[in-house]
Amino acid sequence: MQVNRRDADYHREQLERMTNADRLAVAILQIAYSGSRAQTPASQRLIQMDCVAVYLSGSEFIVASNTVNLTSEMVLRAWNTLGGRTTRGMTVNIVDVPTGMHAEMKIVSHFIQIHKDMQGLSLGVSKPCCAECAVELDRRGIVYSTTHSTPNRGEWIAPG
Repeated sequence: MQVNRRDADYHREQLERMTNADRLAVAILQIAYSGSRAQTPASQRLIQMDCVAVYLSGSEFIVASNTVNLTSEMVLRAWNTLGGRTTRGMTVNIVDVPTGMHAEMKIVSHFIQIHKDMQGLSLGVSKPCCAECAVELDRRGIVYSTTHSTPNRGEWIAPG
């Protein structure tokens, strides 16, 4: 089944509920695509099929994407673009789980590995979370902005 995310009616709600972390996730994804893939209008539209998730804590960024390769420079560039100030102590951790796992679940998987308490943490996501991710985030007490009910095209992989 082909899914056109622009036809799904979740963009208005997402725009109304976006947090600063969501905006950062969107900016990172835009920078990643404009620098690596977005050579034509057709490839620029592919951005809707990827996702970036961000966790911010003080001067630490934990970032993951579904498929696009990220660098710490992209994250800091997005942070600066949105008016953030970079400092010497800032660290960027790009979570790279070599599976088809969604970006949000890659960060959850990272938290599981480092035994981090997730209750009440806030996650920024570049687009609404799928229903399966929303259930997992809710189960762990992680706060996020929006979700959608468009079926996943492939197999959803749980963190662990």
